[in-house]
Amino acid sequence: MLINLLFQGQAVLFLLIVIALVISLTFHEFGHALTAKLFGDDTAQRAGRLTLNPAAHIDPLGLLMVVIVGFGYARPVPTNPANYTSRWADLAVSSAGPAMNLLVAVFATNFYGLGLTMQWEIFQGHGPAYFFIYLARINLVLMVFNLIPLGSLDGHYILPYFLSRRLATLTS
Repeated sequence: MLINLLFQGQAVLFLLIVIALVISLTFHEFGHALTAKLFGDDTAQRAGRLTLNPAAHIDPLGLLMVVIVGFGYARPVPTNPANYTSRWADLAVSSAGPAMNLLVAVFATNFYGLGLTMQWEIFQGHGPAYFFIYLARINLVLMVFNLIPLGSLDGHYILPYFLSRRLATLTS
């Protein structure tokens, strides 16, 4: 549990991980909102969710749950599938969050590697290493977790596209 870091006197590591979580959840939800907009649905934009401002995406209770019990949530992006311009839009919108998590993980890893290679002073020390490692790990975990085809997770909306029509109907 994340809160144990505070009890162990590791407040800086706690803060770095919370910041990485907020960034990860924000980009995940932004990915859904942007993709919905690209497929003709402006519901998220009208709700102020087509932004990288964490305040629009972070649910305080969901974040507190992550800190205390190690499992939580962000605010789901509202969409209206009736506005989609393609029959594949739901697949794209659902896949966008996990895809964004993969992009953030790849970016974090490569950006940190570039900073080390270029010997940028800000990348020296343990703080940046912990931050970028946790940023990449958190995003990879979020990506894989959200691909599980259960409940309101993204995988639940992705799986039917890979099943026969009969099986897809049963999963709905």
